[in-house]
Amino acid sequence: SGISGFFVLPENDNFDNAFFLAAGSGITPCFALIKTLLRTSKKKIFLVYSNRKEASTIFYKELKALQLEYSDRLAIRFLFSNRQNVLESRLSHWLLSGLLEEYLPEGKSKTIFYTCGPADYMIMIGISLRSNGILSSQIIKEDFNPQPRMVIPKPPDANAHTVTIHINNKVHVIKVQYPKSITASAKALKIELPYSCEAGRCGSCAATCVSGKIWMAYNEVLMDDEIEKGRVLTCQGFPVNGDAVIHF
Repeated sequence: SGISGFFVLPENDNFDNAFFLAAGSGITPCFALIKTLLRTSKKKIFLVYSNRKEASTIFYKELKALQLEYSDRLAIRFLFSNRQNVLESRLSHWLLSGLLEEYLPEGKSKTIFYTCGPADYMIMIGISLRSNGILSSQIIKEDFNPQPRMVIPKPPDANAHTVTIHINNKVHVIKVQYPKSITASAKALKIELPYSCEAGRCGSCAATCVSGKIWMAYNEVLMDDEIEKGRVLTCQGFPVNGDAVIHF
């Protein structure tokens, strides 16, 4: 599990920096690659991440944790459109040019750029990067539009089991049975859980299973080591072989 067909690293290792530009759920393929680069290389990584507000930012806590752990190699600029400062609420040619000077005063030619988000966003970035002397060969784009999967694979155990959900200092106990995932079952009961794509591709629904077993129908976000620690995508999650307990 992991990147699974989105961004990949160049075959040659002839770069010193990776510069990511993501908007909304476009962070998903970027996040997987950022984690891989941090764990398997010594390269410097820069991320400019645009969202409407902090509360709806996918992977916000995880990115802040990585920023602390790899403070010498990872720099992140969060942009929120609900901020009062208009100049820094949305990515523009002016702001991106300034960030390139701030982060890459001398290293533009040794940097690869990854961009993922809405079409207009990526067009603006492409024009801005090229006007700043970045070659097209240095820019990798990913059109990322999460679409729900129509067919949900059947879990090895399709019986109903109880899932105890801990979230925001509250505890909810619900029954979950295929074909309704944990997320879908909670929504039916009007229990508010975080989610976005409902397709196993964005990661906003991730929780930690602390008891029992959660089987995932689909996953393009979580890395193997995260799954080993109990991380699950609740929009694709079904309890199997008994009851389970999860924490958000």
